[in-house]
Amino acid sequence: MYHFIYPSKDAYIYELNTNSEKNFGGDDTLVLKKEFDTDTLKGVSRILLNFDLTELSQSLVSNEITTSLDGNGVPPKYFLKLYEQKTSELSPEYSLATFPLSSSWEDGTGYTTQDPNSRNGVSWERSDESFDNTNWSGGVWITGSGECSQSFSYESPDVNMDVTDMVNNWLDGTVSNNGLILKWSGSQEDSSTETGDINFISSNANSIYSPKIEVRWDEQTNDYDGTFEDYDEEFEEGTGTFEYPDVPIDPVTIDGTDDNYMFMIGLRKTYKETEKPRFRIAGRERYQPKTVSTTKTTQKNKLVPHGSGSYSILDVETGATLIPFGEHSLLSTDLYSNYFKLKLDGFINNRSYRILLRLRLNDGRYRIFDNNFDFKVVK
Repeated sequence: MYHFIYPSKDAYIYELNTNSEKNFGGDDTLVLKKEFDTDTLKGVSRILLNFDLTELSQSLVSNEITTSLDGNGVPPKYFLKLYEQKTSELSPEYSLATFPLSSSWEDGTGYTTQDPNSRNGVSWERSDESFDNTNWSGGVWITGSGECSQSFSYESPDVNMDVTDMVNNWLDGTVSNNGLILKWSGSQEDSSTETGDINFISSNANSIYSPKIEVRWDEQTNDYDGTFEDYDEEFEEGTGTFEYPDVPIDPVTIDGTDDNYMFMIGLRKTYKETEKPRFRIAGRERYQPKTVSTTKTTQKNKLVPHGSGSYSILDVETGATLIPFGEHSLLSTDLYSNYFKLKLDGFINNRSYRILLRLRLNDGRYRIFDNNFDFKVVK
């Protein structure tokens, strides 16, 4: 399962010339740059981010976010995600690193083209323009306490960095949560060999590509025991209610011999951001075999075999994948159907999202079903 945590504040700081005293906490980009004069490095910029983990901590204590209900005991993992807006003069191979900051800072409202700059938040010289912090120059961070890195080689500059150790240190109080600093890794920051000017999208852009911490954990369960009693279950829909038509006794075949498909059951048009709904899925043969019968036959819903079905979530407007197919998006199974759950408070309001379904066959091939299974998250 996936959950998204967006920054409570973000900014970049820049050491070159008068930029060292300017605040860029209100900018719609986060700039990671190495400034050169011919072959001589003149200055760099660094990125600061802070995430409020209060709700995450409460979800862990209450077991809303679990360490695998299937029994393998794997704890949640945390990934820092940033998305490129534009890039120039970037070396094909380089590394980035993050460190936990040792003191608090204010993001401010300044931005690149603002003249005069408001200087009401963090800069290269100070953590907060309301006081003179002479020990801040360029940020002050902690080493040996969960620093993380990511290497790039001829690939997209989008950041997808495992920051599990850092987040765990914040959660257990080993390190105070003052946020993190993202910079060129080690000696690469001072090197004239690695170059680059990467503009990432900031939270001020109000975009689906906002920076975030992506929480991933295993919540897959299998409560299906193969025997059912007849029942009716109602699902709310945008236009009324939906009665579950039958009991899914037999699983769909996955040997490739039948033309099976997957579909959503009782998908509503809108969901509240406070909900954590179960999205229900079933399988069925696309074409019913021809038989001689004096009574009308009906198609029955079937289960997707445990471990063979998964889902993906897309942003409809941009086509961006929020949740990919994979080990953290496998379908669970209860006594009624296959399903998955979402914590919708991590989704941006008033946007439409699309569910894609995938069936894995025995030979390793996949069938993907995209039938406009759309929903919107609202306040």
